[in-house]
Amino acid sequence: MRYCPESQPKTLSLHNRYKLNMSIDNLDTVKQLIAEKECGRVEFKETTGQLERGMETLCAFLNGEGGTVLFGVTDKGKIIGQDVSDKTRRDIAEAINRLEPMAAVQISYAPLSDSEKKVIAFHVENSKLNRPFSYKGRPYAGRKRDHDDAADCI
Repeated sequence: MRYCPESQPKTLSLHNRYKLNMSIDNLDTVKQLIAEKECGRVEFKETTGQLERGMETLCAFLNGEGGTVLFGVTDKGKIIGQDVSDKTRRDIAEAINRLEPMAAVQISYAPLSDSEKKVIAFHVENSKLNRPFSYKGRPYAGRKRDHDDAADCI
């Protein structure tokens, strides 16, 4: 049996601590989230070149218990970061605007110490009252992690 911080009653997971105004703006926080991947509330994408799949996963998190998508982290959990340009920020804003209904997405940038690259974090809370959420007109739901993709169209 794998350790899952969210299943431990005496342990406050990073997702629950995040609700207490903790932001994902440093690598220590990113590393803690990577350690919680087994709980199914964190998804890794190497770059925003995978923004569409990341947004589908974020939509599934909105329709589930909430979660975090990290860009600049490999599938194996290695932090590689990515360049963040004005175009990257515009692409992110446009993608978030395609969520319906409007969703509160917390975006954070965690700088890598040895380069100009950053890990970009999209975080959403459980949004039961506004469900179902859709991305580009399609609703997504989470599923068990049998393989790499965390979202299925419903």
